[in-house]
This record gives sequence, C-alpha cells and structure tokens, in this order.
Amino acid sequence: MYNSTKEKFLDLLYKRFQDKSAYCRAKVCKVFIKLTEANVVPRHHYFPLLKGVIGRLHDCTTNVRKNALKLFAQMVVIYGMIFNVDLKKGRKFLQKEEIKREREQASRELEALSSKFDKI
Repeated sequence: MYNSTKEKFLDLLYKRFQDKSAYCRAKVCKVFIKLTEANVVPRHHYFPLLKGVIGRLHDCTTNVRKNALKLFAQMVVIYGMIFNVDLKKGRKFLQKEEIKREREQASRELEALSSKFDKI
C-alpha cells in the first residue's frame, strides 16, 4: 500500500512539471530537492526526474529555471554518490571507453571464476 501511494505521489509530481502555473512548476522542483535530499525517491525514478529537470531548464520563467538548476545540481551529486565519484576532490565520471574496458575486464574475470568453479 505504501509503495503504491508513493508511486502515485511521484507520478502526480511528474505531471506537475508540465503544469500551466510557473509557481507550481517551481514548487515541484523544490519538493523534489527535499525528497532527493531525504533519499525518498527510488533509483528507478532518477532518470525520468533528470529528463524532467532538463526540460525545466528551458522554462520561460526565471524562478522555475533557478529551482530546476538547484535540482539539477542535486541530481549531479546523487549520480556522483551512485557511481562513487568524489566531485569535491576533482574526480570525474568515467568515459564511455573506460566503462567498456572495465566491463570487458569484469566479464573475463567472471568467466575465469566460473571455469574454476566448474572444476571444483
């Protein structure tokens, strides 16, 4: 019951990103800032949220853009924590090629471990 109510609430907030009132769009950004700070938004909602925030960065009112920029900064921090990147120390997210290399290396290690396990 709790999860379905939470999902309905988040869906309502996503719909409010497209609201006619600029005040409502700005308040939605503020609510999402508080929800992400409290770690209430599930991870599978981060990408749709990020898409909504990027859409609000092109809004016609300055108040909405300002709050969307704050939420965007919060999302960058969240993605940094998910991918274990310390942005304050100057670390950066991995490039696409580095991710592919690490994935290939992990798959080779997994194959080696599975072959050792089969021998046992």
